[in-house]
Amino acid sequence: IETGLFFESEKPDGFEQAAGVPLATVTAWKALIDTAGLERGQRVLIHGGAGGVGSAAVQIAAARGAYVIATASERNHAFLKSIGANETIDYTKVKFEDRVRNVDAVLNTVDEETARRSLVTLKPNGMMVRVAGNIPAEQCAAARVRCAAPSREVGTPIGQLLAEVGKLADAGTFSINVDARFPLEKTADAWDLSRTGHTRGKIVLVLPP
Repeated sequence: IETGLFFESEKPDGFEQAAGVPLATVTAWKALIDTAGLERGQRVLIHGGAGGVGSAAVQIAAARGAYVIATASERNHAFLKSIGANETIDYTKVKFEDRVRNVDAVLNTVDEETARRSLVTLKPNGMMVRVAGNIPAEQCAAARVRCAAPSREVGTPIGQLLAEVGKLADAGTFSINVDARFPLEKTADAWDLSRTGHTRGKIVLVLPP
């Protein structure tokens, strides 16, 4: 479950956001920067752009100077534009593979079907990074693209990574949207909400003081 924890006695707004930073943000950075090697001017397609990992990835990619295309339901398009997406695609109404071609990288946070359909959107030797949904290596090879999952064991050290994200936050180009907060005894409800796949940003669990 993509949640964060904070204590009720702490300052709510700042600590709710801080609790939501580590897991999703580290995953997004490891995927886009350490695995895909995303650079300024490149084009990236981010699936599930409004979720915890997706919304962190949109902001990291935008801060990197990439052109960001994000898939999400229409209700999240204004939110995605506000955090740096250049284009948004409503996956409930449009087949993204009919709209997108020649991106340098894809970040898949959804499922295997989405990853498979995304292969045609990549340019030759482009990078498919998956944090959800496996895809057979032979399919990647046939599409002439690279496929990988981010690793916490290699790349930017976690401390340095969070410091870099802190700089973005200080500059006003990175924030965490807290979509819902639950007391610890309502963890099951938080899990149920997370499993819908329709959260905007993060869910936090509040520990008693």
